[in-house]
Amino acid sequence: MKNLENLLDKNIVKDILLPYRKELQLSENFEVREIKRFMVLAAETYVLSIEVNDGGQTYIFRGNASEKDSRSRSSLIINALNDINFVDNHFFIPQNVVYIEDYNLIIYKQIEGEIFYKNLNIEPNLLEEKVKLCAQWLSKLHSSKISLNLPPYNFTFERNHLLQDFPEIAQKLDQTVNEAKENLKSDQKVIIHGDFQPNNIIFEGQRIAVIDFNDAAYDSPMIDVAGFLCQLHTMLLRKADEGIFAKLSKIFLSEYQKEILIGESMLNDLKIYQSLYYLKIFSSLNASNKSGVDTVSATDLENIYQFSQGDEIF
Repeated sequence: MKNLENLLDKNIVKDILLPYRKELQLSENFEVREIKRFMVLAAETYVLSIEVNDGGQTYIFRGNASEKDSRSRSSLIINALNDINFVDNHFFIPQNVVYIEDYNLIIYKQIEGEIFYKNLNIEPNLLEEKVKLCAQWLSKLHSSKISLNLPPYNFTFERNHLLQDFPEIAQKLDQTVNEAKENLKSDQKVIIHGDFQPNNIIFEGQRIAVIDFNDAAYDSPMIDVAGFLCQLHTMLLRKADEGIFAKLSKIFLSEYQKEILIGESMLNDLKIYQSLYYLKIFSSLNASNKSGVDTVSATDLENIYQFSQGDEIF
């Protein structure tokens, strides 16, 4: 794989994009005006904003590349959703998607709108409507008839930092995960997003778009449900009003079940994935403290860990 540092050079990026100009709906005379890299927890990941001028028009493209995890999966599922006409008046997904193997890079036109994570402090009734739309989008994905050969989902944890700061938790991590998997009951599997959470959801009025399918998998739909609710709970705890979470979680589950019933076995699995997801978030936020990407209070970390130990479902 080529050096990802090249993705910060405007001339090199133009040469990279030029063979894909038709897919990106650009002429051969386009110019790359500006490239911004956004820092994320994984140092090997390049999240880019690429400003292009073509015939006097400015276009923004989003790029995501990694030295480790393949981005081809994201391209596959986005194109598959486009093939089955997933987009409608309320739901949309990235368009003009290309995957560039030499850089393990996925590129698509920037989606206009606001990231859900940045709008958690809006009026409660408006927040409730957005949560309903999230549930509707997810249930539509889980109901879609997509035929792709995807692997099962893999829970990953920031083990090195856990060993340094919480050795007792880290040393029991494999046992915790194995015991959790042994207690799963439902065999229902669908195409899942794998990282369905407010940072990957964009609202434009009453329309919702979802991005970042890098962790898409063929696995239990309850992984996505647990992931969304755990992340929403954590973000409300840290940045907004945690007190509204109980109501929002009920609204989300109720709306989701208008399309997909969560039976007893799936409810059992939802509780298990809930515990694992809170633990995953706990490990990631602890690592972000070390890397300087984010600052998390000791109180918030303790609360999130306690969420992973809880007995009730959301």
